[in-house]
Amino acid sequence: MNRVVEPLAFAWWNTSLSPLAKSRASDEDKQIVIEMIYCLLFDCAVDFLALGEISKDDVTLLRSLDGLEGYRIESGVSQSGKVISDTCFIYRPDRLQISTPIDIDYARGGKRMKIAQKIGVQLIDGTWFYLLVSHWQSRRYCPESDADRHLLGIRLRDAVDDIIDNSESAPYIILLGDYNDEPFDVPLSRQLMAARDKAWVIKQRKKQLLYNPFWRHLSYPNLQALDYAGTYYYKKGSTTKWHTFDQIMVSSAFLGEIGWALNEASTGIIDIPGYLQMVKNKSIFDHLPVIATFARKP
Repeated sequence: MNRVVEPLAFAWWNTSLSPLAKSRASDEDKQIVIEMIYCLLFDCAVDFLALGEISKDDVTLLRSLDGLEGYRIESGVSQSGKVISDTCFIYRPDRLQISTPIDIDYARGGKRMKIAQKIGVQLIDGTWFYLLVSHWQSRRYCPESDADRHLLGIRLRDAVDDIIDNSESAPYIILLGDYNDEPFDVPLSRQLMAARDKAWVIKQRKKQLLYNPFWRHLSYPNLQALDYAGTYYYKKGSTTKWHTFDQIMVSSAFLGEIGWALNEASTGIIDIPGYLQMVKNKSIFDHLPVIATFARKP
């Protein structure tokens, strides 16, 4: 008999601490990040937290913190040639176990691109989730119209298909990260096949489409308080300062009538008091954290 499992929360936050794993943060900035991590883990009850723009020194700092004795910190910082992964993962080992992150890169014309890091997650009830954590190139270095940008979506889709093809039943796949693309951009909507039409994702016969709940986070959630309209704030934007670059997407297995299911009501952007103003004012911070919650149906 499966053990009863409480809902699980997975979150992503691009910390802005160390782009390409090279620190640029002051001691004050680091303290803000520490306070944010405490808030995400304890106040928001996150079970698995993926952090972006992290260096090896940042990982060492996190491992020295008080109060995280019930958590484990797995470094995802790695380098292959010029391809740098700048992530780390904080999780509760009493609720889940994770495999060592596997870098998924792609070489084209002598250039390598980082696609994702693949992580297997085993829950206490024996269920396996498969995570694909991504931090795609900035549009400054890989423009929206660049063919390589489409390849990011195509190769991430290949990684999804590889999990599907090697699973006996519909696998639980969670994709999360900073894509530097909006939900409607072709690399995500067409190449990755991450759809907004939840009913069609459920109905499709071969269950190949992914579901992206962050389509609903393209604009202001509260029309009475025009605080934020996305996850990434770009102060020099000409037509909008907000973009929904940070997203969490799921396979159709999470939309079924039994087993683990996405709780969309508790999935979205996390607005932590005080932090939003730092993002909108002059600081190194420009990304809001995002969260998705999953519960097991009887």
